[in-house]
Amino acid sequence: MSDDSSLASWGTQTSTPVRQRSWSLAQSNSCTEHSTTASDSAIGLEDGLEIAAANADEWLYYDSHYKVLVCRYHGYAVRNLATHLRLQHKVRSSERSAIEKKYGACELLEPAQVTTPPSLQAPLDWLGSPMRGFQCDESGCTKISMSRDEIRKHCYKEHAWKSIADDPEHWHAVYVQTIFQSKAHRRYFVVDYHDESVRQPEQSKEDISPQNQQILEQWAETVGGEQKRFWSLTESRCCKASEEGRMLLLPGPCTVDAATTSDGAIR
Repeated sequence: MSDDSSLASWGTQTSTPVRQRSWSLAQSNSCTEHSTTASDSAIGLEDGLEIAAANADEWLYYDSHYKVLVCRYHGYAVRNLATHLRLQHKVRSSERSAIEKKYGACELLEPAQVTTPPSLQAPLDWLGSPMRGFQCDESGCTKISMSRDEIRKHCYKEHAWKSIADDPEHWHAVYVQTIFQSKAHRRYFVVDYHDESVRQPEQSKEDISPQNQQILEQWAETVGGEQKRFWSLTESRCCKASEEGRMLLLPGPCTVDAATTSDGAIR
């Protein structure tokens, strides 16, 4: 699966659809074919093109297995096609009617009737990019949340969990998708996905270009010089304070003990 968005920003994604590539399918009938094969020839709003009856298959995908009509651009199932086209894509009235007619024969299920895909399968490429969430570890519990705080409260209230050394977190991180985006019909399912862009390998010195290496060396020399001047100034002030018989305790290599008077008393 080709993924155009990075998963981190996992935290603020719960209410906003993931903006992903539009998938292109070679289909002869919009409502009879079933495919999840993606193509690089897809189009999107970024190309300055609009949805029309002639290119609707580039934007909309009917899945005959789950019986849902999905907007590839937004990555979720559409319940009211006319409203979605008008509000989300600003499609003209004449084109909306033509597109509705094209997909009018598609059998669509109500959200509650749509089967939730099985867990730990490959992500469905006609949905939005996988998002990072948290799944409860309690046996038999299927709770999934996009918020760490929410899953923590769930474990505390529903399972009387308290953080201890052997069970500091009663949940684990997962990657999920959802067919419907609205809160009332959103049902997350775990997918087999790994975002390799989250952690980049450390760069060794051999991989650093000579020009950048020189910049790093110059920076180190500058910092070293500033440190030397700081400690030199500190030592000078310490010595002056010692001569005047004042008690100073300064951090660093120069620590002045309490000065004493000629009669041995501490001043």
